[in-house]
Amino acid sequence: TYALDAATGEMLWFAPMLSGSDVPPSVATIDGRPVAIAGPGESRDGGGDKTVYALDVETGRRRWTYRAWGGMDGAPTVADIDGDGQAEIVVTSLADASLYALRVEDGSLMWRYSIPETDACTHYKNNWCIPTGEKHYHTARAICKSFNSPLVVESDTDAGRFVIFGSNNGSLYILNGKTGDLVERVSLDGPIRGSPVVACLNGDESASLVATAGSTVVALNIANGVPDL
Repeated sequence: TYALDAATGEMLWFAPMLSGSDVPPSVATIDGRPVAIAGPGESRDGGGDKTVYALDVETGRRRWTYRAWGGMDGAPTVADIDGDGQAEIVVTSLADASLYALRVEDGSLMWRYSIPETDACTHYKNNWCIPTGEKHYHTARAICKSFNSPLVVESDTDAGRFVIFGSNNGSLYILNGKTGDLVERVSLDGPIRGSPVVACLNGDESASLVATAGSTVVALNIANGVPDL
């Protein structure tokens, strides 16, 4: 990860990682100081450091690291996912088909949601996703991986907040932000490679969840923070 002077383009610092980064970092705050939350991708066989980094934006110094079980191809999302007034970090990973929720201040794990197997794949050692009939992991053929930056939606009831993300297996997952428990799974017709968004499409105050699934764009009505099926 590089930091450049916005006015001159001069490099301010460089933070080495074992794998190249495929997504831009996100910005959080620790003790009043801005930090960049970054994660590298992975090699074809799942290799790489598979680590989430919190880097001081002025110096590049590591504030903390968290070792995941897959590389990251979706930018981390910084948001209050449990309603306690403090921001957390949610980030998806590839090889282990998972979403991690981390505490901003020290990178400790709040919860992890692991995408379950499908008819087309089996999961082994830390939920690594392997197509049925194959013996080894290959990042290009991982069915349940996620390229998404998670979306955080607040319910207008006492249901709390939800974390929503999609997978290449064609499913949208809606999770309880406080616990990571699955609230709803929505099956769509095609891999969900782009991150879902919430938008008002009808000119009123009602919200819709918009996602791409293969070559199709899908808009779902939202009721109390959860897509209304």
